Amino acid sequence: QTNDDQFTGLTFEYVSASEDFNGVTKEIGWFEFGSCVEGPNALEFPSGYTLSELVELARYAITVKIIPADKLPTDDTADDFSVKADICSNPVFALGHGYEMSYTLDTSTFDVIGQTSASSPDWIGTDTAKYRLMNTCSRDDGLISADNIIYHACGNGYGMHVGIASQNPMCWWAWQGYLGESMAIWLGFDVDKSTWCELDDSGIYQLRPTGSALIESLPVSAFSASSTHDHCAPENARFNTAASGEGTSIAWGDAWCAGTSAVGEYLEVDLQELHSINAIGTMSRVHDSTTLQRVTSYILQYSVDGSQWYTFEGADGSVLPGNTVADDEVEVVNNLSPAIEARYLRFYPQTWYSYMSMRVEAYGEPVLTDEGWYLASGTAGACFSATSFATGYEFNAPYAGEIIGAKLVYRSGEVNCGDIGVRVATHWGCDNYFLSELIKQDAAGNSVFYPTSSTDTVTTVNPMGCDNGCTVHSWLSDTYDSNSNEIILMDASTPYVVDESDIFSLQYSEGCCGVSTSDNAGEACADVYFYYSVDCSTLDLDTFLSSCS
Repeated sequence: QTNDDQFTGLTFEYVSASEDFNGVTKEIGWFEFGSCVEGPNALEFPSGYTLSELVELARYAITVKIIPADKLPTDDTADDFSVKADICSNPVFALGHGYEMSYTLDTSTFDVIGQTSASSPDWIGTDTAKYRLMNTCSRDDGLISADNIIYHACGNGYGMHVGIASQNPMCWWAWQGYLGESMAIWLGFDVDKSTWCELDDSGIYQLRPTGSALIESLPVSAFSASSTHDHCAPENARFNTAASGEGTSIAWGDAWCAGTSAVGEYLEVDLQELHSINAIGTMSRVHDSTTLQRVTSYILQYSVDGSQWYTFEGADGSVLPGNTVADDEVEVVNNLSPAIEARYLRFYPQTWYSYMSMRVEAYGEPVLTDEGWYLASGTAGACFSATSFATGYEFNAPYAGEIIGAKLVYRSGEVNCGDIGVRVATHWGCDNYFLSELIKQDAAGNSVFYPTSSTDTVTTVNPMGCDNGCTVHSWLSDTYDSNSNEIILMDASTPYVVDESDIFSLQYSEGCCGVSTSDNAGEACADVYFYYSVDCSTLDLDTFLSSCS
């Protein structure tokens, strides 16, 4: 198999619905790299895999976890043994390129430029667990193939030592000290396999942006700014003005330049429709000098309607790093976790070099990808709980009219109706059954809109009595399963008249009704779309007012 085939065909052994990385949460799929029995024993690999194949597979990993062999990678790491590498940190880079994780590597030359300290930000764990990683020795290189070592806390008598062959059979949490714990090393991947770590143009190892470039092809009318300097129009903020059909190739001086370099100036971009955006890229002004004008930090604001604005808050706050290197070919990418949904973006420079000038790009996909579907659940999505009636995620109809269907698009999380290890956690239910439902909340009594026995693709509906209105206990489909990423529930025979003031929510039947929840667990979230019998966006004003308001 090729490396790509191994990755795309990989089946995760476990999935963490919400793994925390210093305040950033990701859904992680886990695959075991190897395990060993404590003592002078070598790390053993999964059946059918060689070291070189596992290293190539590690190239797609975004984290690594080292834990006692009797623990699962989904378990809490707050013990005195377990550690995990931060997303796209240097240990992840090292293992994915065939180097042991004991040293800090230069990502350009692969030279060893440092050792792992007990306070290294690259690793997450308790102080005791991280102390086992401390390495005080130096060496010229850290190739695994040179010494058959995965981790070597050199000079640390209480440190971790892991070897992989007869030349260096080692499996110690503390050098030659028996602590009663064997060891397992797990590779962690983006659960959707849509992104992995890559070096960007500035030499930073980070999650590669996924999705399409959204700004480069926009028309001139999509750009505006608080102010503009001569010859630096807002539309020049595109990386490539030729891509829009309204310009030639990138020219000397291309960028948006504020009328004056002062905090409070901003560049605004209208993406023309709602998008899910997972990354932002910036570049400096195109110039023939080595002292390039550039924005070195900025704040990103976003809006669905152009009126109400939100500030993106990353793990390190609202100020995002910009272009600190004097190179007009370097793009600095900031991944947005979680992704935002927006039509409008504003870039507020906070610091700059020479003059406030910048080019920008956004990466993502349209939210409204199918004609007739309209997002109902807003930018935050709708979540439902396996253990209780879900509150705080209610939403309204996008506009008044008659709906004949709903679409649920999975975002995150897992739910389960039984003991973990006995029942299978899924996106929408438990084992093969769906337990999720879309309800309308009303003071006179809640009611299930979808699914019902007449909903297309629904083959079985098992009812239940419930004071909260979740009258569907479980259901089956001949088209979807309980881990489908998208579910379309159409029923033209039973239209519903809705109003913008109507309140809806997603619920998990047992959690909604407070029935059989003692062994339930989890929360899952989705985007909800409504399908209208009349596509109101295509109508003239008079027809819209009579049919859709």
